Amino acid sequence: MHTEHHELIAALRAENDRLTRENAELGALRAIIDAQDKLLASASAELEHQEKFMREIQRKLKEMQTP
Repeated sequence: MHTEHHELIAALRAENDRLTRENAELGALRAIIDAQDKLLASASAELEHQEKFMREIQRKLKEMQTP
């Protein structure tokens, strides 16, 4: 093969390696985002539960204050 072909193959391999590393990094970031999404969903559900609980307490307190 000519030198140009070797250089092209070397450049393509280097780019492939770079893209492989970048893809792995993106996969790791995706896993972090997915975990954060799960935590946010859990926190949102907990907040909704606490708000419902507080409304129920307020309702009961109102009932107790009503003669």
